Amino acid sequence: MAHHSPIKGALIVAPPDPKEPTFPTIAEGFEHTPLQPFLFPSIIVASSNDPYASLAYSKHIADAWGSSLVNVGEKGHINTASNLGLWEEGLTFLEQLRRTE
Repeated sequence: MAHHSPIKGALIVAPPDPKEPTFPTIAEGFEHTPLQPFLFPSIIVASSNDPYASLAYSKHIADAWGSSLVNVGEKGHINTASNLGLWEEGLTFLEQLRRTE
């Protein structure tokens, strides 16, 4: 049976693990991360030295969601404070995801 979703795809960058000791207490909404497979293509981008999520955690949720996992190396926690600028690499992942529609 085919599944249909209005969502065409998801590029998920640096999903944090709320159980990490360094997880900021001010961040809310991550305590109950759903682990059901997505009905659309998805890519998770993870950094090998993210203080908020290990690569093992990123692989765990990628497997649960049916997502492709991309390890971008040592980039810390990828966010606006990461000083990555326009982040051409991220735009490449987005384009890759668009081609899977």
